[in-house]
Amino acid sequence: MRHYEIILLVKPDSDQVNDMIERYHQFIKSKSGVIHHTENMGRQTLVYPTHKLNKAYFVRMNIECDCAVQKELRSKFALNDAIMKYTIIRRDDSTIKPITFLQSKEPEVQRKHFSSYSERSEAAIIAPTETAAQS
Repeated sequence: MRHYEIILLVKPDSDQVNDMIERYHQFIKSKSGVIHHTENMGRQTLVYPTHKLNKAYFVRMNIECDCAVQKELRSKFALNDAIMKYTIIRRDDSTIKPITFLQSKEPEVQRKHFSSYSERSEAAIIAPTETAAQS
């Protein structure tokens, strides 16, 4: 059996997200699959509109199943109207890695601002000679 990570984007007006997840859990278990982890990340804002919607429920599952079960899941996801998008990624093991786009962003890099074009030109000319003198 292979390890897979599944990420679902469910329409925000769908009230039965937990019931839908439970149905997929029962389907995977009935086909002798194993569910290692399920994470309902809640309703998040999308980067760009998809299906004319700006928000979606994010659900992530780490499972272990046969290739045939994965193909059946893929067809079930495609036929479900509540699922906007989905992705199934094959993994080497069932380790759970944090999703970085939902974490806080790192502070931006400070950039030097020049008040005029001449300052920028002088900085570009001075910089290479300073590094040559240091070496």
